[in-house]
Amino acid sequence: MKVFLVAKYSRGNDEFAELADTLVTVTRAAGHTPFVGWREIRQRHFSTGREWMPFIKRLLSTCDLLILVYGEALRGGFVELGMAYAQSIPIWVLSRSGQSLSNSVQGCAEKIILYESLEEISHHLLEAYRQYKAEPWQS
Repeated sequence: MKVFLVAKYSRGNDEFAELADTLVTVTRAAGHTPFVGWREIRQRHFSTGREWMPFIKRLLSTCDLLILVYGEALRGGFVELGMAYAQSIPIWVLSRSGQSLSNSVQGCAEKIILYESLEEISHHLLEAYRQYKAEPWQS
């Protein structure tokens, strides 16, 4: 399964980079192929939205799941959320416990996973992948 991961761009912030690394590691451990939006953009040296948005739209259309790490300062990631929702791609939202989630995000999400730490993200996400794989309507 191809999984599109939306997390805040690190811009040199080790915490955001570590979060993206954790998501990639857990996704691969579950046997899936991860794509981190901002890393895909950086890898291709895109510098404007006119360059990267058509690419992201095409890439997302090939994915089976979108996972969004919710944050009130996320900004750009909500575009991918809307694209996935419009394409009926299942959406999981990861959010820190106690953080207020917008009604729109809740309405798009098939699953909401709350966490306190990177260890919790790893555990909860791996368990969600296992459950998702086991659901009878999944191929």
